[in-house]
Order: sequence, then C-alpha cells, then structure tokens
Amino acid sequence: MNTIKYSWDEFEFDISSLLLWLTYIEYKPNYIVGVVRGGAVPAIKLSHKLKIPVKLVEWSTRDSGYRDIKTLETIAASIKRDKNVLIVDDICDSGKTISELKYNIGLGSDRIKWCSLWHNPSSKMNMDWYARCIDRTVDERWVIMPWE
Repeated sequence: MNTIKYSWDEFEFDISSLLLWLTYIEYKPNYIVGVVRGGAVPAIKLSHKLKIPVKLVEWSTRDSGYRDIKTLETIAASIKRDKNVLIVDDICDSGKTISELKYNIGLGSDRIKWCSLWHNPSSKMNMDWYARCIDRTVDERWVIMPWE
C-alpha cells in the first residue's frame, strides 16, 4: 500500500497555519473538541497554544464504531449557552465522521467551526479550515500521522 508519511515538522507548520487562520477570522473558541483518536493530538496542541480547555469526544465510524453520545450532548448544550467551539480531526476523509457529528450537534450553528489537518474535497463535506488536501478520486494513498 502506498502511503504518505506526514511528519512532525509538517504537523507543527499546519498547527501554526491554523492559529493564523483563527487570528485572521477573529474566531475565539471557548474550548476545543478533539475527535478521538486522530483529532486528539492536534486538538491538545491547539489547546496548549491558545491556552483554552480541550474536550475529547470518541466518534468512530471505523475501528470500534463507538459513538460517545453523552459527551456530544454536553457539547451541544454548551453551544446553546453561547459558547464557541472548534472541532478538530486529523483527516476528513470519507466525511462520514464529520457528517454524523454535524447532524448530531445541529448543522446551523455559527458558534461551531470545523477543521482538520487533511481534507478530501471529494467527500463533499465542508470544513471551515484544513491545512492539506488529498483528493481520493486521484490519490488513494493512506496518510500516516506522526503519532501513529
């Protein structure tokens, strides 16, 4: 299987890019949500850089298939209390995870911003920000994150 080995240096660069994006759009999240497993590392890194809390939600459409509804309900409730939330994943590949999260949180909130390090535009999922693009219609390589 062909792979892309995403390095720690690339990760750090992409985190810096995300921080610039947040500054540019003047979006100040009250906390960050990392989608476990892959989104945990970038979410925690952003949490440290921004000095704001992080929450983790397990929402797996592969592997275990576990979906942490209780944590997601807590996040949705805080959004209703006028909290800004940045939801982070490592890759929006098929778009299924992000799609399910958007559906379960509620689509229309401008208090939620969505980002990933990698994004597949053929997934048809709209992300507010992503650092790298991998179009699965032309590139089927598996991205190996440095923490894997």
